Amino acid sequence: MTSEEVEVLREQYRSAAERTVGAPAPVINRWVAEVERCYKFLKNTDEGRNALLSLLEDSHPQVRIWAARHCLQWDPVRARDVLEELVRKNEAMYGFTAKYTLKEFDKGRLRF
Repeated sequence: MTSEEVEVLREQYRSAAERTVGAPAPVINRWVAEVERCYKFLKNTDEGRNALLSLLEDSHPQVRIWAARHCLQWDPVRARDVLEELVRKNEAMYGFTAKYTLKEFDKGRLRF
């Protein structure tokens, strides 16, 4: 995969992740599928994983949650820090989602 392809997938991932909140369930489900589609490609290369890690610092909390969820498998310390910060801030449902993402990961029930 070229650097340009990684950047396109990163932006598609980011855009889709941002849209997985605040819409009717059928619309959210479509965006979740897009996040997962992009992730399946990005996770396979160092450059792709680094692209996902860069999203841990995104301005949108929903993007950070998705990125942290996926990055838990190869950088659990950094991903956990992002999720724990969202739990502490407890903004809207973001803290709730982050809390249960960590619970499922700690119990070994989070699938990648």
